[in-house]
Amino acid sequence: MMAATLTRSWSVEFEKENLEKLFSQHAPHVPLTREHPSRPPITEEEKEHFYQYWAATGGHDLSIVQAASKAILLIPDPDLHLILSRQIGDDGAHAIAFRERVIALTGRDPIDDIRKEAERHWEFLEDVPYRNWLGFIAWELHYEHHILPQVWFNKLTSTIGDAVLAQQSSEEAIAKYYL
Repeated sequence: MMAATLTRSWSVEFEKENLEKLFSQHAPHVPLTREHPSRPPITEEEKEHFYQYWAATGGHDLSIVQAASKAILLIPDPDLHLILSRQIGDDGAHAIAFRERVIALTGRDPIDDIRKEAERHWEFLEDVPYRNWLGFIAWELHYEHHILPQVWFNKLTSTIGDAVLAQQSSEEAIAKYYL
């Protein structure tokens, strides 16, 4: 049996520290804090981009919910099950919030586009996240080290955003990455 020991607990602050170190070293032109507040989408083109971005993000979160749900059956560890149940709840809540805001701001329900985006993720991932525990770990590391830095970068540099989503995300530690 293989075991790994972390000397520090994995948290939002730990992730933020790591991302700030990476940005400082490899992209010093990227601000570590938001320099200007974002504004809501105004033009039809901005609303369309807002729709596409948040529908895609909702689809990504739906695929996380699906992958974590399948992984619970893979690894017989109640500690992991509890952690994954939190991830499922958090990412499910994010997808719902994104869907609701898209409806409120554009009048269009993105559920079909959310589903299509989740399917697109599965076409790429196939069964890797739940094939075995190594596949699951690979998927989690991809999420933590590839997806979250992109989301964090967008949070710091985007000019268009949504005050309601920003308020919701400020109330959830895990969602700090989304806005």
